[in-house]
Amino acid sequence: MNSKRAISIIWLMFAILFFILASRHKAESKQTIPKFEIEIRSTGSNINFIGVDFREFVNKFNAYVAYQNESNRRANLLAYYGYLLAGLTALVSLVFEWREYILAKFSKNNK
Repeated sequence: MNSKRAISIIWLMFAILFFILASRHKAESKQTIPKFEIEIRSTGSNINFIGVDFREFVNKFNAYVAYQNESNRRANLLAYYGYLLAGLTALVSLVFEWREYILAKFSKNNK
């Protein structure tokens, strides 16, 4: 019974760890980097920044930020579902470890 208890504790620890990691990735999937916004006060002439129109640079930079936000969201959601599945697998393994004990308790109560 001691080895069963030790294995059960290990499965429980893995389940807790996986669920903590899943919740962390779920929270991270909701984090985004804000758009780069700047108020440009000019007379209508182009503002060059290292040879590039500054408005064009801001638009391209914001497109890159939006792409990175979506990419990070998808990666964190994928990790979330993976850890969730791993946690559920650990719990199912824990139940299988104790199935004989559980079935014996239910069969005694039904008699």
